[in-house]
Amino acid sequence: MRFTYDFAVEKIHALNGSICKCEAAINKMQTEYDRKKQELEGRWNSDTRKLRTQADNDKEAMKRKAEGMLEDALRISGEISQIEQTLIVKDKYYKKTKDKKEEELKEKRNQKYDSCNDYFEILDTIRADFERISRKYREHILPGIINGLHFLFSSKRKEDYEELIVLQNTIKVFIGEIKGNVNEIRNDAINQIEQEYRENYEELQKEYQNNQHTLETKYDKDISDVAEFIENELDAVFNDELMAQIEHFISEYKVSLNKVFDKNLGTSSFLSLCYLTESLEKIGTSGSFSPVYEFVVEKLGKIILNIGEDFLQIPILSYTDKSSNWYFRWDNNNRDFVHQLICDLMYSTITKVPVGHLCFDVIDPISRGTSIRAYYDARSKIPELFSDRIFFNSSDIDNRLSALSDYIDYISQRILGTKYNSVFEYADEKEDYIPDIKYLVIFDFPKGMTEVSLELLNNIVNQGPKCGVFAMIAETYDEIDVTRSSLYQKNLSEIKNRCQYVDVKGHDCSIKGKSIEIAAKMPDRYVFGNYIDRYLLIRESIKNKGLVFPKMLKPLLLSDDSAVISDQINKVIEFGNSMNEYNCFNVENIALPKAIGLGNVQYPVNLFESSCAYELITQKFAKYSNFAVMPFSIDLDDDLNIMILSDEIQIEKAVNFSHNILWSFFASIPASAFKTCIIDIEGHGKNAIPFIDFCSRRPDVFYGGVVSTHDQAKECLKELVKRIDEISFKRLGSKYQNLCEYNESACYGIEPITLLVVYDFAKELNSAELAELQKVVYNGNRCGIYTLLCGTDIPDGERRDSVKMAAIDSVKKACTILEPVEDLFRLMPFNVMLQPREQLLNFSSGDFVERYIHSLDIADEKERNKAPENDYTVLFDLTKPPVYKRENKKIHLPYGISADGELYYCDFEKDNFAASLCGSSGSGKSTLIHALITGILMNNHPDDVELWLADFKMKEFRRYVKNRPPHIKYILLEESPDAVYDFLERMQAKLSERERMSNAYTDLAKVPITQYMPLIFVIIDEFSIMSQIINRDETYKLMLQNLLAKGRALGFRFLFSSQTFTTGVTGLTATAKKQIQMRLAMKNPQEEIAETIDMSRTLMSEEQRRWLLTLPKYYILLKKLVGEGSTVSEGKVQDEIILTRAKGLYFPDEEYTAQNKYIQMITDTYKVNDKYLPTDIYSYKNKNSVAVDGSVYYSFMEATADIEKRLEYIKQHDSYAAESVRLFVGCPRSMQRTAEIVVDNEFEENVILFGTDAELCTSVILSAMASLGYADSTVSVIGYSKNRVYRRVNETGKKYMVENYAREEEICNLIHEIKTAIDNGTADNLFLFIMGLDVILKNIQFMSKAFDRHKKNKGSSISLNVDESKVFGNDDENISLMDKILREKTELGIQDSGDDIETEDSEAEEVLERRSALTSNNEVKSDIYDIREDLEVILNEGPRLGYHVFTYFRSYDEFKQTKYSLDCFKHKITFQCSTDDSRSIISKSTASTLGKMAFLYTDMQKTFTMRPYLHQGLYWDDWEVDKMGHAVRNQTEGGD
Repeated sequence: MRFTYDFAVEKIHALNGSICKCEAAINKMQTEYDRKKQELEGRWNSDTRKLRTQADNDKEAMKRKAEGMLEDALRISGEISQIEQTLIVKDKYYKKTKDKKEEELKEKRNQKYDSCNDYFEILDTIRADFERISRKYREHILPGIINGLHFLFSSKRKEDYEELIVLQNTIKVFIGEIKGNVNEIRNDAINQIEQEYRENYEELQKEYQNNQHTLETKYDKDISDVAEFIENELDAVFNDELMAQIEHFISEYKVSLNKVFDKNLGTSSFLSLCYLTESLEKIGTSGSFSPVYEFVVEKLGKIILNIGEDFLQIPILSYTDKSSNWYFRWDNNNRDFVHQLICDLMYSTITKVPVGHLCFDVIDPISRGTSIRAYYDARSKIPELFSDRIFFNSSDIDNRLSALSDYIDYISQRILGTKYNSVFEYADEKEDYIPDIKYLVIFDFPKGMTEVSLELLNNIVNQGPKCGVFAMIAETYDEIDVTRSSLYQKNLSEIKNRCQYVDVKGHDCSIKGKSIEIAAKMPDRYVFGNYIDRYLLIRESIKNKGLVFPKMLKPLLLSDDSAVISDQINKVIEFGNSMNEYNCFNVENIALPKAIGLGNVQYPVNLFESSCAYELITQKFAKYSNFAVMPFSIDLDDDLNIMILSDEIQIEKAVNFSHNILWSFFASIPASAFKTCIIDIEGHGKNAIPFIDFCSRRPDVFYGGVVSTHDQAKECLKELVKRIDEISFKRLGSKYQNLCEYNESACYGIEPITLLVVYDFAKELNSAELAELQKVVYNGNRCGIYTLLCGTDIPDGERRDSVKMAAIDSVKKACTILEPVEDLFRLMPFNVMLQPREQLLNFSSGDFVERYIHSLDIADEKERNKAPENDYTVLFDLTKPPVYKRENKKIHLPYGISADGELYYCDFEKDNFAASLCGSSGSGKSTLIHALITGILMNNHPDDVELWLADFKMKEFRRYVKNRPPHIKYILLEESPDAVYDFLERMQAKLSERERMSNAYTDLAKVPITQYMPLIFVIIDEFSIMSQIINRDETYKLMLQNLLAKGRALGFRFLFSSQTFTTGVTGLTATAKKQIQMRLAMKNPQEEIAETIDMSRTLMSEEQRRWLLTLPKYYILLKKLVGEGSTVSEGKVQDEIILTRAKGLYFPDEEYTAQNKYIQMITDTYKVNDKYLPTDIYSYKNKNSVAVDGSVYYSFMEATADIEKRLEYIKQHDSYAAESVRLFVGCPRSMQRTAEIVVDNEFEENVILFGTDAELCTSVILSAMASLGYADSTVSVIGYSKNRVYRRVNETGKKYMVENYAREEEICNLIHEIKTAIDNGTADNLFLFIMGLDVILKNIQFMSKAFDRHKKNKGSSISLNVDESKVFGNDDENISLMDKILREKTELGIQDSGDDIETEDSEAEEVLERRSALTSNNEVKSDIYDIREDLEVILNEGPRLGYHVFTYFRSYDEFKQTKYSLDCFKHKITFQCSTDDSRSIISKSTASTLGKMAFLYTDMQKTFTMRPYLHQGLYWDDWEVDKMGHAVRNQTEGGD
């Protein structure tokens, strides 16, 4: 993530959008809540009003009812009396009954009357009884009753009459009770109604409160959900990780502003930081009144600045690209402010660039340097921080800009080339490389600028950043001269566009209208002065590589980790305590010290005040003073040139200190690892008196003795220069930085270091000697030659020889100068005091020299017993091309040196034609293999020996891919089983070919020169990997056995290399092992060495048995059968099994520079020819060598030539080739250049692909589509729109497609057309690619059912009550079915009806109607229908007519959902999958062991693996296709 201006603006816009979304969510929630609350309150008010009204109405009715109660009772009573009178007149029986029963029934009343307390209910009962009885005794029916029955039912009539009498009694009692009590009865009834009203009201109120509580609970949950939504929205813009990064950058930057930068620069580095500031009032729609505001403040509080109002501050980093180009445009009132901004940015840059790697070029045409007056002191102390001067006039400006442009061109061509995009990308890969930063600072632009200047500046701001060149430009307020040329105006405009354009108004800065604030503020003069002092110390420390401020002390100043500082303090104290210990007498395990102690140094304690462990440093080293007294050391792996300058008065003190330093070297460095050369011309040895006796006894330590004449001095200095050249070229090369690094990894002894001591160098050395001294001073430190100069300076009056003085000044620049001050020595120009180690001055009087010379004698004895030189480049001249002889087909190769210096050879002849080499990692095994290959290159013509190299570690033989010797036929850098099997099959094929010729030539040596038949030397590194692979297949195990059995006679030679023999050769049968008679063992456990040699101990001497126990690194034990034609070494011939021990030959650098140059010389000297020309020694036959590199990917375009060549070959050799289609879907993991899938026009000839990685699967599909272009096939694509592979194919493969279908109607139509064509027997050449078939079938099945229902029920709704997942598949989008239907409406252009409530059924119906209309308009021949059966016909029968299907699934489970049989697909392709899926797809578990980037193809007859081709627009594993169509790898940090 890069914090650029665009990133900050994007975050502001995203935040604004999120806040608006949050505000909308809040408003929606609040509106919904208010609506529902209002509805609830409305229902409450309505229901309570209704209840009240009903109660009031009931009361009024009750009043009326009560008022008519007595009247009704009297009326009923009267009517009963009338009935009674009528009966008395007309019915004698009634009268009789009445008279008889009147007294008896006098007190009897209706039972209901007595059981009821409600007068209104009693009246209703009386009324009902009256109505029933009155119907019986109405006047018009009485005669019928009386005459008809004739007293038949007299008992019944008796009961009726009694009932009437009782009713009459009841009503009379009722009237008696209510008369006078009507009001009371009415009031009781009204109170009862009121009571019922209150109860109903309470019940209604309770219901309302429950509903209100439910609403409030939901509201609270909605608030919580919205709060979570707001937090998620804010987190989507500013997640915790981003906030942590921002906080880290800001805090780190603030801390760094007072630190001296000690890290490297890379693509992720930045030079300055500013803030994009945005008022929170402008964000969202309501500013601080927004309900989201508090959330924003809480979330982003760490980047919010409150200055009256809240401002959001997002950091903008000026990275090491064009974002570090600055352009300031200012008004007339703020010139000083703009200049201060530039000074602030300069300060920021100083704190962010490693010391010694920054330089400012200042152009100040008006103020002539005063614009940077704040840096005057820094410029005087550290002139290298600025260019040699400030540029004012136009010509100087032109020259400086031209020089910068030349520098950019140089960096672009010499460092970047075509591989790197910038020096910072180069620095990411090369950890030891620190880019130089050049900052062009221009004031009052474009004053002083010519058209040439402007064009150069335009190039600098455009091309400079990638080379570490940047610009800060302050435009003058003056109006730009519009009369200048169009080119001038164009360059001016482009310069502005290529910089961070800052508009400054007053003290406000903005970029593109957005306010910014420069974070860095230059400190006050005192603080900045202290910073510059620290910068100067560290800069000089870096320049002099540790002398002024040793490495041991740097962490105390530069580290931010208090624990690291505490640990380092302990190491410093420990070093100080150990300075008096002697390391010189250790001659057993010689190791050079990292540093040599000279005494104690006094640093101002405030130098460490910015350290996080300042108090601890003060406590340990400055407890009683203002100076930190620390052990002072000189680092041998840094530049070390010391100059002690004194006046005549203190010269003796200076000389004594030089002795002190020399004794320190003797005491600290092991004897035999140190030499010194003392030149004392003026003193004739007087200045070296303490060493005279030592020198006379061991002159070899002193380069022959103390030098006292000019001739001796000149020769001595030339000898040192010669040694510098020897060390530099033969020992260091490009592999080692210096001699200390070389000695640390030296396997065969270390190279001694040298201290050159010169007294009175300024006075006594002449110009020629000084010239040689310059070479030593400037070049010697890297090669372990250090310089100590002591003497007085030349007085000003004697500085007449300008050449000599220039040489002396040059030497001074490369030295750290010390001058005596009382009892101390001052390190110049820092005023840092050094106190020497006093005790060393007494070394000459003690037994130190005796013990030292004794140690030297021991070391000399060890050196005399040391094995001789085994450097291949020393033993053999690889600086000239070889001179070959024809017909030299014997493999006679040097491999090591014996203890007495004899060169050993191994011959791959006779019974020794095959060898096994075993050694542990780091034993020197790979180095030995390269030495053997070099031996072939030296001795054998490319037409005589053919190299077949296989490296299953995929590392060692890669060096021969680009710089390929003409001897090589194959280089295999691939560990796949396919590659192994193919390699063996090619050997077997070559063996069979030679077997057919064996009748003519029984011996390779007898093959006539006119016949091209080279010896084939097979070298297999890491054979254990190949062995494991063939061990699983008996066929190939036996094939290798056959190769070993027959290969010797047919010109094959073998070298099998592995780390172990016990487990590394499991692929060899017992018979095969017997064929490998020559065995080479290197460092390994004893058991492994014995197993490798496979030699009876009874045949070994005692010394040979000891060899098995003590086999050092790089040593070789070789067992071979020695007889006729085999040699142990030059001139020795024996006929027996022998075992030899030798130190293996090696190359002095890991890059094998000498070998690489040698190969280049061979290819330059000897020319390739398509024909074999045996009479031309300088020509060789083209082997058409093949390199298979499993770590490299290829684009389809790169494979086009091989594909076309393959198709042409097939066309010429296969008369039926046109009847098949060939798909080249990937690069074979074998020795073949191409591999094809042959699709015939037969039943079920379809292709199915399984894989989870969308990029890789897309590549396979695109390769298939591209291949079809050669067959003129039509490519049609069907896809589910959300299928990722379909999307990627759509994005990157449109050029291959003829038709592309995603809608269900189109898919159904296409399937219908193809099915119809098949039914009609119509042939075609069509490939149908289908992605997401499982989901397509489900969707179409659903849509077809819905469509049918729609046609039957048009005009009425259709039911869509189905499982959404079964219709829309496992879509990644978490949206509802309704939302998907609405999305479909939008795509079809259907306007919303505006109805508040829409159902899924009605919405789906509208979609289907529109689809139907579109189908009709587009003349689609078929409706949506279930295509499953038709597609099955296409899969089974289509291929015979040229209709093939290529379909893709993520997994086998996904395929099973289609319910088709895998038998429909003859051709199966799968990437890595589970064991179960692999068995289901290919009937084996093989696919489960594939690597991530490989896939397997099978048609059940042949099976092989491939890796996909890259295509434009696809990207994986850091590989992509460039504009030229080539596969390229984007270099990542730490990458190769």
